Amino acid sequence: MYWIPLFQILEQAGLEVCLVNAQHVKHVPGRKRDVIDCQWLQYLHSVGLLRASFRPEDRVCIIRSLLRHRDSLVLAQLRHPQVQASAEVVMKSLVGDYGREHLFTLGQSLEAYRYYQDLITRCDQEIEEQLQNFDRQLPPDAPDLPPEAYPHSRRKNEFHFDMRSELYRIFGVDLTAIPSINALTGYTLLAEVGTDWSKFPNLHAFASWACFCPHNKKSGGKLLSAKTRRSANRVNRALRLAAQTLERSNSYLGIFYRKMCARLGRPAGITATAHKLARIIFHMVTTGRAYDESIFAAEEQLQRKHLESNLRRKAAKLGYQLTPLLQTA
Repeated sequence: MYWIPLFQILEQAGLEVCLVNAQHVKHVPGRKRDVIDCQWLQYLHSVGLLRASFRPEDRVCIIRSLLRHRDSLVLAQLRHPQVQASAEVVMKSLVGDYGREHLFTLGQSLEAYRYYQDLITRCDQEIEEQLQNFDRQLPPDAPDLPPEAYPHSRRKNEFHFDMRSELYRIFGVDLTAIPSINALTGYTLLAEVGTDWSKFPNLHAFASWACFCPHNKKSGGKLLSAKTRRSANRVNRALRLAAQTLERSNSYLGIFYRKMCARLGRPAGITATAHKLARIIFHMVTTGRAYDESIFAAEEQLQRKHLESNLRRKAAKLGYQLTPLLQTA
């Protein structure tokens, strides 16, 4: 990113720097030549036609750089996740006629794997130290972190410290109480958004920034497409992956995911579920309220009553009367 050093230098000098999305500038009519592009952007900014993109504070950018570097250190698994054979069977399958060159390359691969594991451990230590720069968002009388709603053993390449407790301390709520949201998803939210979510006026603005809202592509006043725009937003990718883990979940969100996939198709169902996860997370972080599954049950009951009243009204217009079926024991 060539703009990062210049952005930081100007910001440290006391200037209010605006990082403008090129996609927004593209839709502004005017001169687009490279020679006078800087003058044109300066004029647009002076008349208030440019909008600065979201960029978190410096301490969050430090965590973001470390976490993105850590992602680049994580190697592939030694065997494919779909391999059902045990480790003993795999070891027997590896017995063969190996030459010296094969053993040499295998030995170097093993050394590289151990080296990267050491780098990941040291990177985790640096991340844990940098997290101490974030203030505690919990009140003094806040209860201890409840047991994990969906416990699991430590997976490979996870953090070497209790990231869940750190996220609870920094955000003030337990995001892992949401089905499909784990500590790895939480650290992505911390690295990409930070702790100050007031820059988003409402949850609709946050969902739009995360690329979960329809993107109306128009030309000549005609709507060409209303699909969500493609983006490299890491929050978008993390919540989409989280949504797919709800396929066999018995929770309300699992039911919602399967219903959306049946109604809209799998790609659109994943988007709709990820959008809902984004709304839930935004509400929890901004209000400090814990995740409560019973709220969704009440909403389902309210929607059922509205549907029933609409059916009764339509039946009355046609001269019919709805009678509920008797529930047999």
